[in-house]
Amino acid sequence: LDASVYDLGAGRVSVPDATTSPLTATGSADLGFYSWPYEDNKPVTKTLTYTNDSGSPLTVRLSTSDVPEGTVTLADTELTVPAHGSAHTTVTGDGTGAPVGQLSGQVLAKDADGKLLAHTAFGLVKEEERYTLTVHVKDRDGAPAPANLALQTLS
Repeated sequence: LDASVYDLGAGRVSVPDATTSPLTATGSADLGFYSWPYEDNKPVTKTLTYTNDSGSPLTVRLSTSDVPEGTVTLADTELTVPAHGSAHTTVTGDGTGAPVGQLSGQVLAKDADGKLLAHTAFGLVKEEERYTLTVHVKDRDGAPAPANLALQTLS
């Protein structure tokens, strides 16, 4: 499906895979809202937790789905999760190089054979260019007057 995590969430659940995978992960990561103008915006970092329910350590390779370079970065590309334990890493969103609008994807956790064990949905929003418009409506005598105002974009 060609839709964002804002439309679909983390996606469909494969019940057989979900019940047999030894690994669970944080479900989602909100990587921020980057408002116009962008000068004061800072990268947003979130912690991801991976839990291994199996009796042996599990090494996973972490990657992101296709997003513009530099917009979403992982602190680790490989993580070893101890048996019956958890391990943590971080994902950082940076709106600087992101396109205007919604950007979403997934952090993918795969085993050594490339099998997907778990994923985390992420998203960030970069606001389009905006300006404040203040309108003061006055009557013929210069006193404030109530009015209905419609704004239309002309191109």
